[in-house]
Amino acid sequence: MIMTTYKEYLDKGIQELRTGDLEIALDNMNKSIELRNDWDISFFYRAVVNQALKNYDDAILDYTKALQINPKMTDAYYNRAEIILSRKDIENPDIERAVTDLEKAIEYHNTEAMMIVAREYFAEQPEAVFCQNEIECIKLCEKIVRDYSEAMSECGEAFWMLHLIEKDDLKKEEYLKKSAEYSYDKALKRYKEKNVVSLIEILEKSVDNSKGVYTVNDNNRYSDFIQLTAPKSWEKIDYPIQNMSSCCNLQELENYIMESKEKYRFFLV
Repeated sequence: MIMTTYKEYLDKGIQELRTGDLEIALDNMNKSIELRNDWDISFFYRAVVNQALKNYDDAILDYTKALQINPKMTDAYYNRAEIILSRKDIENPDIERAVTDLEKAIEYHNTEAMMIVAREYFAEQPEAVFCQNEIECIKLCEKIVRDYSEAMSECGEAFWMLHLIEKDDLKKEEYLKKSAEYSYDKALKRYKEKNVVSLIEILEKSVDNSKGVYTVNDNNRYSDFIQLTAPKSWEKIDYPIQNMSSCCNLQELENYIMESKEKYRFFLV
């Protein structure tokens, strides 16, 4: 098919960008801009291709041109800042410009920019451009989880930072749970560890591993879990076990709990 319009060249270039054919993508982006040089989208995607090719100066020029046409193009601010902050091929990158770009990206609701700045506010980092500031970190994290609940990775990390900063135990646990619900790895690990301890404490009152019996009662919020995961050879009884045997093999019980918890963790709410 012979392409004749700037949009056809751009669409083809975007397809080639996605498949990794960067040189061909760049050629089609150039042809799109030759046919129409006042469209922010063409300059933005040519910048993305140049950035992928590590043609950083050309990428910055194209992001700048896109922003001149459309000053609210949030991804262009973020990407330009990312280039400036990550470049190792120049001695004195324009840090002030990068900071301004990140602030603009945040102003226009770019959650990736919010996370970069929140991380730097959270803890002092090498080559950070924003100083540690818990109050500002909390503000950004609360904004992310309040206004961008569909942003899975950003919300998970934001709740995790709120969990680490928070002093109140109840709020701290709530933030941990929220972070785990967003599948943030560190929170899942911490939440799993805490739940295993809690589960062992509860099951010690409900399961006698040495006798092969378990208890189901209305007061035990893990009753469904116990019934589903207990070995078939175990006997169910309807009343609390009295005087749990001190010789109960806790290590065996713990192994059983951890294996079954991983398999049926949706019961552990």
